Amino acid sequence: MAGGLHGLLALAVMGGTLALTTYGLLWWQGLLTAAVVASLFVHLDVLYFVRTLSLFIGHALNTAPPCDLFETVNLPGRLWLTDLDWNLHMNNARYPRECDIARYNLWKHNGVFDALKKLGGFMVLGACTTRFRRSIEPFQAYDLTSQVLCWDESAFYVEQRFVTKDGFVRAIFFAKQAIVKTTTHDVLKELGFKDTTSPAPPKHLVDWMAFDKECRRVLRVEAKLE
Repeated sequence: MAGGLHGLLALAVMGGTLALTTYGLLWWQGLLTAAVVASLFVHLDVLYFVRTLSLFIGHALNTAPPCDLFETVNLPGRLWLTDLDWNLHMNNARYPRECDIARYNLWKHNGVFDALKKLGGFMVLGACTTRFRRSIEPFQAYDLTSQVLCWDESAFYVEQRFVTKDGFVRAIFFAKQAIVKTTTHDVLKELGFKDTTSPAPPKHLVDWMAFDKECRRVLRVEAKLE
């Protein structure tokens, strides 16, 4: 009888020790996971990659044909606390970041991204300008619209607008999306365009393109490349 009790006690102690060990391992695993996640958020813009990946998956599942090249493509957004600055409105550095995500959405919608992939080319941002008009406040919803305006041999020119629900344009963004390893004309032909002549750019964009060209010339002179 006594031996049986001792055996039961031993089993209970072993079970308790095992439970504590398992609990301890789970606790340390949870702590390590939390530390890794926190480190990722400190060292990487995790939300940027999550949002871009979600768009990529959404487009991969979408079987609809590409939209028209000049169609305005909208990406809804909202200002979260992670995007605030000391003035408690959208950090100025966040505007280009949001536009980067929205342009990817644009190129997937109109088929340019896939056409580039077939041609072995890719895109880089050659130049950009943000014209701030009125701040976006915490938790305020907005639409980020993107539209191709025109192009030259080596780049597409895009206008993007941050428009709040009251219809007010809070900021406007211009981007020169440079094409690498192919040309805009080849991309357009891949999309089925017979005439790849660009529409005339609006006056304000003509001035901006001239500024970009002159800035490039000055930098090349400084580097003794001209």
